[in-house]
Amino acid sequence: MANRYVNPYRVMLGECTRKEIREALQSGRLKAAIIPIGAVEQHNEHLSLDLDIVLSTFISQQAALQLYPQVTVAPPCPVGYSPYHMARKGTLTLRKF
Repeated sequence: MANRYVNPYRVMLGECTRKEIREALQSGRLKAAIIPIGAVEQHNEHLSLDLDIVLSTFISQQAALQLYPQVTVAPPCPVGYSPYHMARKGTLTLRKF
């Protein structure tokens, strides 16, 4: 089996063309998508607000690389349910109605 280079961004759905995804689905190569989820919220004074979503996206990308070409990584969902952090500026949260 020949070694092949896999560009790590090619497992990211947003980096692919519609044609590439359509062909991957039609051929049966692409079987699933991972949706990274992580809140944009405070992490004290020393970490960025987007830490959760950045880590979630990175881990999703690494998992998809291990499962290449059967898995893609969908665009991340950067909002969670974090009402307990709302007193700290910069937090995004969903709320119940």
